[in-house]
Amino acid sequence: MPSNHSSSEAELTDQQFLAMGKLFVEWSNVEFMLGTLLSRIVFVPEILARTYTDQLSATRLEQAIKNAVDLHKRRFSYSVISRDKLDQLERLVNDASVVRRTRNKLAHYCWSRHSDNAIAGFKLSGRQAPNSSQTRDYQEYTLEQLKTEYERAYTLVEGMIAFAISLPENEEERHKLDFSEVIQSH
Repeated sequence: MPSNHSSSEAELTDQQFLAMGKLFVEWSNVEFMLGTLLSRIVFVPEILARTYTDQLSATRLEQAIKNAVDLHKRRFSYSVISRDKLDQLERLVNDASVVRRTRNKLAHYCWSRHSDNAIAGFKLSGRQAPNSSQTRDYQEYTLEQLKTEYERAYTLVEGMIAFAISLPENEEERHKLDFSEVIQSH
């Protein structure tokens, strides 16, 4: 039986549900922005890039961005995107990875109220837990920690937006004209 269904005392409070929900909303924004950032650094119109990025997990989006950054560094030697910008993008992707791990715990562990101020989550994997209560299959968050995690995600999204704006957008309209000329000439 899921932990929070075991008794009325185990049910999360509205504040706890709210704190978790805010982080989930920001995670959606992080994931969306990962696709945007990938489209910007590979110079593909965002709507076209979404046909690929929408099919990728966040982990794969992060890896695709890291691969593109590596390509910019090694093949283009910072001639297209500056070292500072690529370093900044790597930090954003690393921060996204931290937020993703927190989001995954919140989404995939079974949560119950530890107290009115804290939640406790269990992975409930079926594996025998070691003697230590500090295992990777157990996590606690206070409301303050959840607020901090939400603020981290919110700040990350703001940074991702600012970074995306700092790179030129490869606009779809420009390509429609170019592609139509090429197609019509054949």
